[in-house]
This record gives sequence, structure tokens and C-alpha cells, in this order.
Amino acid sequence: MAERMARVINEPAEGTRTIIAPGKPPAFQGSGTLSILCGRCGTLLVKDIEEGEISSIVVKCPFCSAFNDIDGV
Repeated sequence: MAERMARVINEPAEGTRTIIAPGKPPAFQGSGTLSILCGRCGTLLVKDIEEGEISSIVVKCPFCSAFNDIDGV
């Protein structure tokens, strides 16, 4: 299993990106080999996906409130 840190970005302008704000992590779970961690605090945000499976998504970390760009990870 591979892990990557997401890129932390500023909060996207309303209507420009889809923002997922899970109550508890992970926001997504699949059956792939890639997991994505919050770029600020290291919380597991996305578990076991295939590379490129998720795009144009920003995940707001439920612990540190960082906006994590999942696109291109």
C-alpha cells in the first residue's frame, strides 16, 4: 500500500470545487492500493483507492480543518 500527502490549499471559492467534509475519516474507502493523508496533520482522508480514481475533490480534514486537494494525487 502506498501513502501520499495531499496538497493543502486555501478554501476554494464557492461553486468552484466539490468539498467533502467527513464527520470522521476516511472520506472515501475503496479496494485499491493508494491512501491519501492530510497534508497538514497526517490524518487518513482517503483509504485504498486506485490512482486517478478521484478527481476535482477537496477534502476538509475533520481534525485540523485543512482543505486538502485530492485532484492529481
